[in-house]
Amino acid sequence: MVAAWILESGRADEVWLVPAAHHAFGKALAPFDARVEMLRAAFAPLGARVRVSEIENEREGVSYTIDTVETLRARHPEHTWLLVVGTDILGERTKWKEWDRLQTLVTLLPVRRAGVNGSEPDPDPAHPTPLFPDISSTQIRERIARGEDVSGLVPAGALSVVAARKLYRSG
Repeated sequence: MVAAWILESGRADEVWLVPAAHHAFGKALAPFDARVEMLRAAFAPLGARVRVSEIENEREGVSYTIDTVETLRARHPEHTWLLVVGTDILGERTKWKEWDRLQTLVTLLPVRRAGVNGSEPDPDPAHPTPLFPDISSTQIRERIARGEDVSGLVPAGALSVVAARKLYRSG
């Protein structure tokens, strides 16, 4: 939903999706290639304006956004970069590596989420963003583990990858 909104509202010409290779906060992740496959399947309906970058898998160690942004800017100086973050992230910025410097390299585009502090009122009334559902990826993975239907919450392409690879199942 966010990628479609960004493209159709004219906020960007392209959306680049960059899955983390190694989560900065030690969060367990599904295999990198499976997450890349899910992204490609989920966003295929949006066409060539959405790219999935495997740039973070090229590096060793923890994936920090500042490092990825610096690499992307160096490789693609012709682009102007936006970083789309949920409003929940704005409250966690002190945990991010070089947050202040990051803001000098990209324009932040906070996306409001229902049920998240800081999402009401709109953080930038001059450039309002839609209010996206109160659901997190963690909650979706937990529902899948319990065998619950998430078809209304996850693109069909991604769900087909989840099913084929038996991802997020408990036991």
